[in-house]
Amino acid sequence: MRAARRSLWKQLLDNAARAVDSGVGVDAEQTHEREIEKLHAEIGQLTVETSF
Repeated sequence: MRAARRSLWKQLLDNAARAVDSGVGVDAEQTHEREIEKLHAEIGQLTVETSF
């Protein structure tokens, strides 16, 4: 039960800025998406390299 409460508090604190300013985090989300795309490309490249 305590772990669940800590998790909820952590989520609240992590996202508190968004409650005040909806523009906060937009750049971070876009950066995150670009990073995911880059990592997927790297995974694909490594998959091809290991298959040869």
